[in-house]
Amino acid sequence: MKPERSQWVMIFLSLALATGVFLWPAGLRTAGGQIGEWRVWMKVSPCSGKTDWVSVAKENPTTGGGGPFFEQFPGSHSWSTFAEAMAEATTL
Repeated sequence: MKPERSQWVMIFLSLALATGVFLWPAGLRTAGGQIGEWRVWMKVSPCSGKTDWVSVAKENPTTGGGGPFFEQFPGSHSWSTFAEAMAEATTL
């Protein structure tokens, strides 16, 4: 017995749905970009030297606390791994 056209359509849609379910988490995004992006941060106050003014983190290092203030390093990018962000910090 040969499958009918509606069976082929259901098979195709099921395969497309299964592919989407497996690939969906890899493409999650938020308003600020990808979830868990690593950034290079620059300390703007107070600075005690060159070794103290650059940081690599997923969020602003001073979020939730007082003290020193960081902002995104001008010209920096978002990275999916710490190693890539650290390489950019070294370059900057």
